[in-house]
Amino acid sequence: MHVFKKVGNRLSLLKERSVDLERDIQKTTEENLELIFGLKLIRHEFSIRNMRIDTLAYDPQSNAFVVIEYKRDRSSSVVDQGFAYRNLLLDNKAEAVLEYNQSMGQNAKTSDFNWDQTKVIILAESFTAYQTRAVSKNLPIELWEVKVFDENVVIYHEVEHTQSEKNEIKSIAKGGIRSVVKESKVYTEEDHLPKNWQNTRKLYEDLKSAFLELVPGAKVKPLKQYISFIEPNSGKSYADIVTYKKGIKVYLKPKMTQLKSSVLKLEDCRNIGHWGSGDTCFWVTSNEDVPHAVKVVKQALNILSKQ
Repeated sequence: MHVFKKVGNRLSLLKERSVDLERDIQKTTEENLELIFGLKLIRHEFSIRNMRIDTLAYDPQSNAFVVIEYKRDRSSSVVDQGFAYRNLLLDNKAEAVLEYNQSMGQNAKTSDFNWDQTKVIILAESFTAYQTRAVSKNLPIELWEVKVFDENVVIYHEVEHTQSEKNEIKSIAKGGIRSVVKESKVYTEEDHLPKNWQNTRKLYEDLKSAFLELVPGAKVKPLKQYISFIEPNSGKSYADIVTYKKGIKVYLKPKMTQLKSSVLKLEDCRNIGHWGSGDTCFWVTSNEDVPHAVKVVKQALNILSKQ
C-alpha cells in the first residue's frame, strides 16, 4: 500500500512504520472506537476465567457485543482464536452484561441483547494468505489490517472475506466448536426478502442501487431486523430500511422538520417503536417513489455531513 502526501501538485511518499499493537494501536483504537467502527467501549482488558479479552465493545446497531483482539503472532489460526474468545463471551453472558451496565449506567438483562450477532474483530499489521482464506463471510469474524505511516497517518483496512457456502460452517462445527456456530447468525439480504415478495425484491434492488450511488464506497449491512447502508469513513449508517410485503420503510437520522418531500409522506417516528435507527421515516411502495426517496436521503446526508 502506497500513501502519499500532496504539497501543491507534487506527491511525496510516506514511509510505513512498524506497528506497536499493544501499547499504541490498542490505546488509539479504544479512544476512537466510535469513529473507526461505530462502537462503544465497555472495558479495556476484560478478564474472565483466567482469560483476557483485549477490548470489549458494544454495537448499538446490532445490539450486540463485540470482542476486539490485537494479533501479534502471525503463525496462529485467526479462526480458532476468534471462536475461542467469542465462545468465552457467550459462556459468560451475565458477566458481560454486568460490565455493560456498569459502563453505560444501564440496567439491562441478558435477554435484552442479540447474542447471535456477537462478533470478533481481529486487528493486525498484516495477515497471511492462509489466515485470510480461513475467514469467510459466513463467520462472525472480521480481519482488519492497521498501517502506520509518517506524518502520524494511521489506516484501518478491512480484509475482504472470501465468498463461501454454508457447508464451511458445518465443517468447522465438526472440529469442536459446534456450540459457537450454532449460536451465530450472519444475516444476509435474502433473510429480509422472501421469494414471494416479488414487488419488494425489485423495489429493494432499485433503492439499493440508488442509495449506494449517493455515497462512494458505501456498504450494505443486513442486521436481524433491518438493513443498514453504511458510510465508509464514519462506519455509521446514513439510511436504514425495513422490508415488508407491501413495500419498504426507510428510516433517516435527521428530524422530520429538517427534511421535506412534495411526494412522500414523512413521519416523525421518535416516539414510535420501530426497527432501524432514525427520527424520520417514510414508505416506498412503487418504483416512482425511488427518485423522491433519493432526494430525501440526499438532504439527510447533507445534514449529517455538517454534524
